Amino acid sequence: MKLISYKKVLTYLSFLSVISILLSNLTVQADELSSHHQAHNLMGSHGMVLIHDERVGFFVSHLPLYNQPHNFQLIYKVQISEPDKLLNLLKNGLVTVLPDNFDLSRLINGENFSINTAFYQGHFERGGLIKFTTKMSFEKPIMIKKVSPEFTSKSSIIYTVPMTNQVTFFAHKIQQAPSFDAIGFIDSGFIDSSAIKHYKRKSKSKGDDGINYLTCDKPEKLDTKTIQERLKTCQKFNIKYIETKDFS
Repeated sequence: MKLISYKKVLTYLSFLSVISILLSNLTVQADELSSHHQAHNLMGSHGMVLIHDERVGFFVSHLPLYNQPHNFQLIYKVQISEPDKLLNLLKNGLVTVLPDNFDLSRLINGENFSINTAFYQGHFERGGLIKFTTKMSFEKPIMIKKVSPEFTSKSSIIYTVPMTNQVTFFAHKIQQAPSFDAIGFIDSGFIDSSAIKHYKRKSKSKGDDGINYLTCDKPEKLDTKTIQERLKTCQKFNIKYIETKDFS
């Protein structure tokens, strides 16, 4: 049997070392490309619904979906440069907004910034009509929650976020399909405090602090009227917006 020379062993080990370094670099590059691709997906068009309460002002809720990159329930308090125009639009029904393209991770990370925004009477993707364009400032994150298409519960879970001593914001936690999105306000004095539970947050996302939740019986049918009736039986919700089509 021939013995392998010491020099050949060193050459072989050097070759293995080079291969290991190349594989390591390829892994890093793949991770960087994946991260870049995700960031690119978050950059784009992100429609929202506008709601208002005279005591606490204007809020927008990102129109969530089950699929990425829109799988977030993101609610922000906003300031708008022409509020009177918007109040008139809201008297006539649904108002949706479409900011110029931006990176949704800015809201996920709780940033504050201003952006040029188009305001629509009706749903901007379902025949809504653009009425005017003006600056909108994302002032404060109220809720930042990722939508899980696998999550399910026997009850409807309602997130609650106190705005003042008088007004609490609420949002329905979207569950596995079929489900629904619903947001609005509650007069804090009408909330049964014994029904409020503390939300044990698993993420460190900004905007989670102060979020508690209520549980309500699920609606028997997922049409707007039935949802309204079920929620109002549970608490005295002032419902501003309900969406079922995107979660059927």
